[in-house]
Amino acid sequence: MAGIHLDYIRIVGLSHYNFDTSKVSDGDILNLIPDPTNNYDSNAVEVHHDILGKIGFLKAQYNSPYFNLLQAGHMLDCRVVDSEVKQYSIKASIALVTD
Repeated sequence: MAGIHLDYIRIVGLSHYNFDTSKVSDGDILNLIPDPTNNYDSNAVEVHHDILGKIGFLKAQYNSPYFNLLQAGHMLDCRVVDSEVKQYSIKASIALVTD
């Protein structure tokens, strides 16, 4: 999938969901879903893994541009780049899909 790399971002909240490090690998595709009805952040973006389901959220202080892109109908390619849990989060890359 061709795209323009936008950033690296932390996926947070792993301890609140069914996160299992043995089922997540570098390169795994993550699905981003805007959550405008979230009680804590109206720009929240949920992060879902194909096997585990919902695993957390994009870190709140950086989620607004991605929320807006998703709400506008753009496709984002999000992939795990560091599956080792550090400070209750993992690192992912986000790209804007161009084709």
